[in-house]
Amino acid sequence: MIDTSIDFTGKTVCIIGGSSGIGNATAQAFRGCGAEVHVTGTRASEADYAADEGSDLEGLTFHQLNAGDDAAIIALRQKFTRLDALVCSQGMVMYKRAEGQSQQPDDLCRAIL
Repeated sequence: MIDTSIDFTGKTVCIIGGSSGIGNATAQAFRGCGAEVHVTGTRASEADYAADEGSDLEGLTFHQLNAGDDAAIIALRQKFTRLDALVCSQGMVMYKRAEGQSQQPDDLCRAIL
């Protein structure tokens, strides 16, 4: 069970890998505590995610991000004037989808922000 007694009203949270799975559950928990929540994922847009795949992007701001791309990480960081919490919850699965083809396992070792 998630403790929703902490008030994050007025706080900005970014969850790297928050578009699905555990990261998405964490994002929705922060949203439930009043935070403005931004999430990242590898797919081109939030329309490319589905509830039956573990995604609930309602009330979240989505940003496409390849965490192995330094320029993309810098560009994401520049979108925030304030960031109160950063959660790194991105995993890597070597899908046969196009967005996974350019990533290599050593990309997971990069510092996100």
